Amino acid sequence: MILITESKQINVPPKEIINEKNFEHIILWMLSNNDYCGWSDFTQEFEKDNQLISESTLSIYLNRLKRKNLIDKPERDHYIILPEGKKRFLELSKLKKKKKSLNYPPDLIKKERNFDHWILWMLYNNNACRWSDFTDDPVNINQSTLSKNLNLLMDSGFVRKENKMYKITQSGKIEYSKLLKMYDLDRQAILEEESKKIEDITKKTNQFFNKYGIQEDDIKFRFLNNILKLNYTKVKNLLNERDDFNKIILFLSINHPDFYPEYMTTEYFSYEFDIKKTTLDFFIDKIVEEEYFGIKFFKFKKAKDQVYYFRVNEKLERSLKTIVDYHITRFTYLNKLYENRDKKTFNFTITNIIEQILKESSGILVHEDLNDALRNFLPNYIKYLAYKIEAETQLTTDESKLESLIWQSLSESFQGFEGRASKIYNGNDEFSYDVDHHLFETFDIFYLTKLSYINHSDFYELEEIENIQYFSKLLEFLRNKNIKQALRYLEKNSGNLNNLEYKISEDIINTCNGNFEESLKITEDIIEKYHSMYLGYLMQSLTYFLMGRYDSALEVIDKYYKGAINLSLKSQKIQILLKIDEEEKALKLLEEFSNLKNSEDITLILNILHTIIDQKCVDENCEDILDMIENFIDKKPMNEKFMTYKAIILTMIAKYKEVKKLIDDNIDFNPLHKKPLIHLSAYLALIYSYIAEGNFKKVLEIADFVLVLYPNHPKAYLLKSVVIGYNLIYNSQGKEITLDNFQSIIQKAISLEQIRSNKAIYLQFKSLILNEITEFEKALKTIDEAIELFPERDSLFMKKVYIMIRNGMEKKALELLDDLIIKFPSKKKKYYQWKSFIYFKIKDFEKGLDIIEKASEIWPEDKKILNNKAILSAKLNKKEQAFESIEKLTSLYPNDGNLYDSYGEILMELGDYEDAIQKFKKAIKIEPNGWFVFETYKKMAVCYQKLGNDEEATKSFKKYEDIKEKIFPSDRELYEHGA
Repeated sequence: MILITESKQINVPPKEIINEKNFEHIILWMLSNNDYCGWSDFTQEFEKDNQLISESTLSIYLNRLKRKNLIDKPERDHYIILPEGKKRFLELSKLKKKKKSLNYPPDLIKKERNFDHWILWMLYNNNACRWSDFTDDPVNINQSTLSKNLNLLMDSGFVRKENKMYKITQSGKIEYSKLLKMYDLDRQAILEEESKKIEDITKKTNQFFNKYGIQEDDIKFRFLNNILKLNYTKVKNLLNERDDFNKIILFLSINHPDFYPEYMTTEYFSYEFDIKKTTLDFFIDKIVEEEYFGIKFFKFKKAKDQVYYFRVNEKLERSLKTIVDYHITRFTYLNKLYENRDKKTFNFTITNIIEQILKESSGILVHEDLNDALRNFLPNYIKYLAYKIEAETQLTTDESKLESLIWQSLSESFQGFEGRASKIYNGNDEFSYDVDHHLFETFDIFYLTKLSYINHSDFYELEEIENIQYFSKLLEFLRNKNIKQALRYLEKNSGNLNNLEYKISEDIINTCNGNFEESLKITEDIIEKYHSMYLGYLMQSLTYFLMGRYDSALEVIDKYYKGAINLSLKSQKIQILLKIDEEEKALKLLEEFSNLKNSEDITLILNILHTIIDQKCVDENCEDILDMIENFIDKKPMNEKFMTYKAIILTMIAKYKEVKKLIDDNIDFNPLHKKPLIHLSAYLALIYSYIAEGNFKKVLEIADFVLVLYPNHPKAYLLKSVVIGYNLIYNSQGKEITLDNFQSIIQKAISLEQIRSNKAIYLQFKSLILNEITEFEKALKTIDEAIELFPERDSLFMKKVYIMIRNGMEKKALELLDDLIIKFPSKKKKYYQWKSFIYFKIKDFEKGLDIIEKASEIWPEDKKILNNKAILSAKLNKKEQAFESIEKLTSLYPNDGNLYDSYGEILMELGDYEDAIQKFKKAIKIEPNGWFVFETYKKMAVCYQKLGNDEEATKSFKKYEDIKEKIFPSDRELYEHGA
């Protein structure tokens, strides 16, 4: 193919090469088939609206090829191929020619449109596949769907990528054999696949049995049954010896309830079979507790050092499930039978059920001596079955509907039997552990989404919207993330929808599924056909907003907006401005907006969003926003969303006991009623509350439970990373609490997250943890990644400043602040404060005071500026100026404890220790749990020591030491005698 540019004719590769998106091949092809190429030759359009290579991709690949000495740039905009590049081009071309015909999935599999199944089928039945093998005929998976499914399969370890080729892993082959059973394929074919796998494994295990003298057939059978499900390749990089892996599986196979009273302790087993006890313990924990292989094992605990294991779906578990099933069904039916009678003949309770199951199982399924172990095991096992049936049962038959109803009744009974998790804590009013609340900003509950706008009167008042009941049901599916059900519902109703209704449905389904590029195409079509209507512009702006393309989101709104009074467009513009730190413009619009009809609930959400993004509750009283939420709760007392808002604001002002009580009393955490919007936000508030009170064991339980409920949700992994991260800072106990585990889990959250700004805030949190555990280089690298993703957010740059200061990079921090004054001029007051603080820290008090005096000319009554001015003046012995500033402050803000702490510090600096102590005491009285209090006690201790009062000095210093352990390590260092 030849394209003509402004200056010359350029040969470009055939479409089959272009469509494969192998950019290395495309670049080398062009340089091999032209004398040279310029930048614009690579980025030109080869057909309408289709660019050869995007600018960002081209930059990456040109740099990569230059580093490998495959190409060169002898002069400006002049790229040529080198000899090594020609060799590489020939290799790539040969690979292309060798490409053989492929095997494709049968119609039976393609009919279900489970694209991950298509991909696994293709990779299992072909040696390897390229990207284009999935996007070309006859497979035709669209690019965004393919990208999402391949990433999920690679994250799960089922697929790997090598030199632009995708291959199935050993774990993927096991997953493939599982999925075959879901389809009505030829039974013999499935059995042959299973037979091949068994034959391969038995060859290896026979040698192992002979080597270690394993004679008992029952142990051999159980070992083989386990090892067929647990794939060694998944732990190969952790466990070099396959023999060690076999020994671990042997330990599980020997210590089974069927063999009671026989038992091997880990100590004896490790000695007998020559394996380190630490290795054995570690992998037993990963297999059983973490379910590392995706296979559930259950435990009977006879004694602390005597635990028996059995696997899901094996004979014992299936038999036990049958007995449990029978008694649960009996319980449900008889309770219904007697529920309306005044005098019940029987009292059917959960306790009764457990005793009945024990009676039937004892001596038959398990040895009588294991009765207590079984009794302790059953409550959690029954809960496990309830969740499993709710999650897996399709309500397609009368029998399946009845089964779900029975287990739902049981789950409700269990709520009363065990009580909610949040009632367990019995805390006190001691100083709380430090937590950072920026992650709240990433939760959907704070944003106006497409689902919010579709459910608003603006939408339903449009003449073109006729099927209101249809949209109500569609929204229900999408709120619960039931994308497949939403698609089926759309297809079922397509004949009753007009063009606009169908397009809007397509758009919101694609958006909820993360197919943003497809959403942009659909909304462009809506704008073109309904250009005089606001809806297409709003929907497209919301898609750009989710993609983190905020300039485009604003531009689309302004195309239609132009000052028109439209509640939906105006509110969308406000949330964009808040997101990109254009606070002044956003608040001006918000003031106008609050006077519009039907705007009350949206006004509240926007005010809460402002509070969350700006972290207002850190420095200001949040009573106003709490009052607004309370007013809504008075009108809608059963609304869980508003209750969750209140809990989160209370979390931000450190009223943790109130948070737990509010959530416990008002949020339904029944796992059968999944509400990710509410549940995940409320669980984060609970996790912060338990961390703040030092209940680190409890937060691990909550995080694990959330992962069970929402196994593929980025927020579930985020919550787990929060728990492990704060444990690393404050607790550092337990097998899970490792840096590698933290990094792995937060990375999983980032990989699952679709929204660019959310990824950046996750990275900000990751940098916070790394900084607190003194991994400074990693922290700086991580915050740079966040800034690259979300350069519109100044708080990310400020986190970098903070890390730099702690790492002795004050000069660079000052340079960065100078850059930020230019980049974010509306935030310069904050940057002046930080510059003065840095000069204070490095003891250049004159420069610090010079900067703060310039700032005080612009903001003469700003609390933080006057505070810094007072302390710096005291350091330079400018008593009059110091007292003038601090007295003005305490008269303007009499309820700010930090100002009295500063007053005490000034008096201490000037040698007036007795008056300083009085000011310190007043600071503590006003804010006994203030962020500054740990330093207040330390300064009091110094004053008492100077006055010769060693007893009081010791008391104050002890209090300082106690509180210091609950403060971020960086703050301990940074604010030591800070401004």
